[in-house]
Amino acid sequence: MKKIITLVLLAFIGFSTAAFAESNEAKIAKEHTKMAEKIAKQRAKELKKEKWIFNGASSLEAALCDYLLQTDKSCGGDKRGQVYDINNAASLSLGDKRLLMDAQTHYIQEVQAEFSANIAVHAGQTNDTPLEAYIADVEARIAGEVRGEVHNAFTIYRKNSDGTFSVRGFFIIDVNEAAIRLNHYADQIENNEKIADAIRRAAHCGE
Repeated sequence: MKKIITLVLLAFIGFSTAAFAESNEAKIAKEHTKMAEKIAKQRAKELKKEKWIFNGASSLEAALCDYLLQTDKSCGGDKRGQVYDINNAASLSLGDKRLLMDAQTHYIQEVQAEFSANIAVHAGQTNDTPLEAYIADVEARIAGEVRGEVHNAFTIYRKNSDGTFSVRGFFIIDVNEAAIRLNHYADQIENNEKIADAIRRAAHCGE
């Protein structure tokens, strides 16, 4: 009988603990949402005052709120947010393409620069052309691994007096997923631990 009572008590304690944890997480999520909504409302007001136009399915406030929840640490975000502007796009679609290319290029160059900095001493000790070619191949692979982790959350625009468009893109960079992909790639390198280590160090660039 005592054994049954003990098991019941343990089950109850476990259920209570889980329920408390779930309740606490819900409370924190609610606070984050409240904070994001407050910031988003103010930013949307400022952007509208500057004559920026948003043509998304939801409101600008909702788009900003979702963006903040993913990228702002004070709102619980764990991804990186980056904003890019183009002032002379011939069309909105071309502006979107240029913004995405810029965002991807900047992040790729940032990670590659970190890799190059970590491997510079090792590479500088030799004029080995095959090694230099190998490093170039690694840099190309790095670009391929992280390019897909740069996403356009939404864009806003203004029409210029000359008929072109000013386009602003709000991008989300999943640096955690990029790090996982680069670490996995580094684990596959067996013939050069220094290069593998440089990739692992570059994997955490921007975190």
